[in-house]
Amino acid sequence: MNPTTPSLTVCREGPNLVTGRRVALIFVPGVMGSRVDLTDDDDAWDPDSPATNLLGWSWASSDDKRHLLDSARRGVIIGDPADDFDSDHEARVARGWGGVRWASYGEFLDAADGWSFGANQTPLYVYGYDWRQPIAQIGLQMVADILGTSQTEGGRNAVFNQDRHGATGLLGHANTDLCILITHSMGGLVVRMALKQCAALREKTIAVLHEVQPATGGAWIARGRDRAPAQWGRAVSPVADHHPGGFWDGGFLDVSSGQCAWGAA
Repeated sequence: MNPTTPSLTVCREGPNLVTGRRVALIFVPGVMGSRVDLTDDDDAWDPDSPATNLLGWSWASSDDKRHLLDSARRGVIIGDPADDFDSDHEARVARGWGGVRWASYGEFLDAADGWSFGANQTPLYVYGYDWRQPIAQIGLQMVADILGTSQTEGGRNAVFNQDRHGATGLLGHANTDLCILITHSMGGLVVRMALKQCAALREKTIAVLHEVQPATGGAWIARGRDRAPAQWGRAVSPVADHHPGGFWDGGFLDVSSGQCAWGAA
């Protein structure tokens, strides 16, 4: 070897990807993108069902809708898809794919399932949630379901692993202690609250990718307030002026803007 040529050392194990690692990809959908069985009311929010389900919602009275949308009512994520998956049906059901609207997310999930991360193994999971609940509460529930442990924070109601993936949670089912979180819309806010409230999940999260996260409130609505009736402006201003903050001390990539940031968002 020429003494002026630097030597090249290849790491064949660990994070430098010759043998690679196993990392769970977890997709978190947007508002109303999860299929929810409203068990207290013998009803459901299921946009993948035959048209009668959503037609029933459109025909329901405002009082009935208010009742069904009450966050105090119990909801369970639907596990079985409306139609069988074209491939790997049982494995995809076990990874939560049946819990989201296939017409909205199916093409993306099929594509993401084929993403290559070198020598890493990256099973793709889907985390549907009851979007009627407060975001902080959904975040706690997400932590419990991913880590397989009960959670409580700031005096809120304790939440418990729902056993969607067994007693050890989603990461236990995936046989890993690492994850990458991929979000759409409201799912980004849910993930932010989950990470903010749980240091253990932060430590296990390699990266977060957000798509169209509504992180700056309803800016488009806010710009229209001067042209709208006064009562409408008062009604939307708390939403338009709200800026969720206090994100975890880590890095994140906002796919919608192409910007990478470190620290508070």
